[in-house]
Amino acid sequence: MSTYVIFGAAVRKGGAPSGSLQRRIDAAINMAENDDTPFFIPSGAVGKFPPSEAQVIKDELVKSGYSPNQILLDEDSIDTLESVIRCTKIINEENLRDVVVCTDRYHQPRCICLFKLSGVKARKARIAPSLLKLGFLKWAKYCLKEFLAVLYDSFLIKIYPSRAIRA
Repeated sequence: MSTYVIFGAAVRKGGAPSGSLQRRIDAAINMAENDDTPFFIPSGAVGKFPPSEAQVIKDELVKSGYSPNQILLDEDSIDTLESVIRCTKIINEENLRDVVVCTDRYHQPRCICLFKLSGVKARKARIAPSLLKLGFLKWAKYCLKEFLAVLYDSFLIKIYPSRAIRA
């Protein structure tokens, strides 16, 4: 049994997943195809448009044939660090293992690093590349942001944990 943590991304007006969110959902579904008892943790709060990113992910998983009993939502996390902290809590409480990070390639290293710092061993999902979809400049901007964010988030999670999550 694997646990697929699906990190949120934008929800479009009307509740449809953005291209990035759909890629993440598709990666989880594709990775879980040969898994007899997959478990999913969609993560993400309400952004610009409702419903929550986690709810949109859950709806797509259910449409794909997965039972709501296989899905535990994290609808409170507003960023990557909060998602890792809240999902780590769920993983530990439910005694889940074999964590698979379902997010864009540029985002995977930070997520895996933060899980490791939280005591959770995680591996990356196979996911469609986003470079062509985003264009080079936007993709490069995201890569730079991730480089800086992994330094900042690592500091928060290890050195200043009380600031790592909002109340």
